[in-house]
Amino acid sequence: MKYLKRSAVGTLLVSMAVSLTACVSTDGVSVPVSFPAASQYKLKSAAHGQLIAEDVAGQMKQSLMEQDQLQATIYLEEPAQPTAFERSLLPMLRAGLLSQGLKVSTRPQDAAVLKVQVNKV
Repeated sequence: MKYLKRSAVGTLLVSMAVSLTACVSTDGVSVPVSFPAASQYKLKSAAHGQLIAEDVAGQMKQSLMEQDQLQATIYLEEPAQPTAFERSLLPMLRAGLLSQGLKVSTRPQDAAVLKVQVNKV
């Protein structure tokens, strides 16, 4: 009789385990979970802004050389309401002008004023 009870308990446990695993996918393939999409717009914008700033600085140097004005001091006038792109472009442009060997001032007195206007296309 003792043996029968143990056997019944064992059978009950095995049948419960089988019924619980029947609810689980047994095809061997895990469910794919996607990572959230990550945009790179900021990185691309910063890289493009750097290229634009370096190009403008090179053109400024070329223009000043043609006019024999390489010793002129340049002041970058910031727009009254700058866009996010302009706020990031102006420091890169300032650095580009300095790397070209041009003089850049923080004050407009006795300097050629360079107004940067960015138009959306």
